[in-house]
Amino acid sequence: MIKVICCIFFMLSATVMANQQQLETLRREVEALKNIRLQKADQLEQLESQRWKERYEQDRLTQDHQDEGRALEARYSKAASDLSRISDEVGQARNLAADLEEKSKISDSGLSNFNTQVKQAVDKIAGDLATDFPLGMEQRTLSLARAGTMLERDNSQIGEAMRSLFGDQYKRLQLTQNQSFETRESQINRRTDVSVYRLRLGTVFLAEQERAEPGQSQALLRTGVLQGQVFEWRADLAASLDEGIRKAILAARETGNSLWIPLDLLQTKAIKSTTASVQEQGWQAKLKEWFKAAALLCILYCLWQFSG
Repeated sequence: MIKVICCIFFMLSATVMANQQQLETLRREVEALKNIRLQKADQLEQLESQRWKERYEQDRLTQDHQDEGRALEARYSKAASDLSRISDEVGQARNLAADLEEKSKISDSGLSNFNTQVKQAVDKIAGDLATDFPLGMEQRTLSLARAGTMLERDNSQIGEAMRSLFGDQYKRLQLTQNQSFETRESQINRRTDVSVYRLRLGTVFLAEQERAEPGQSQALLRTGVLQGQVFEWRADLAASLDEGIRKAILAARETGNSLWIPLDLLQTKAIKSTTASVQEQGWQAKLKEWFKAAALLCILYCLWQFSG
């Protein structure tokens, strides 16, 4: 009996031990499964977090793309508006350019016509120099020639040409308005380097008196022709004209205040017969010549001021 009990005890012990081992094995498997479950849960949580991150990033990218699309649409709309505006401005600029080109052509034509008119004026004045009062001719000729040269260039300098033209005309005007008395070297008949007194009143009276006594006088008088030599120096003067010149020059030398000037008022016709000295004639011829001289010559009282 005791043996049976011992056997049963040993069998039960073996069974218990086997069950304990099996239970331990199961426990270890359960722990392993728990660990696996926890790992799977962590992985699932990580995957879920990654999924939400990716979804958030996708939503953000979608929003960015939408914002960028709206910005591009706005830029396109502005570009289209700017293009339309620029097209209008280009059209206006082309129309303005066409108008300016037309005005430029008109201006060039007007400038060319003005240039032609100025050139004609310069040529006319230069052509009339030969019949003008023969003082300062060299300077006037150079000034007018310079003006004509400027107007003939491709890039004509109208302003400079007009300055030369107006400068010449201003000097010509001054010549008519001023008066002078000077000592200089001149030519009387064929004698050169003769020391003379020169008296000028504008452009209507110019006479010279030789300084050496008794001295000869001469006057710049009209020849009476319309072309060619319009003025000439005359030394074969009538006694009355010669005496008038001497008195005028003497008065200018001594008083300088006022004097009488022998003057041909008309200055339009030849006065050679009335200003030239003549041979002895009878009283009838002398009376006739006296009346002719009286008709062409008169004594003008001129106020003469000298500044010293």
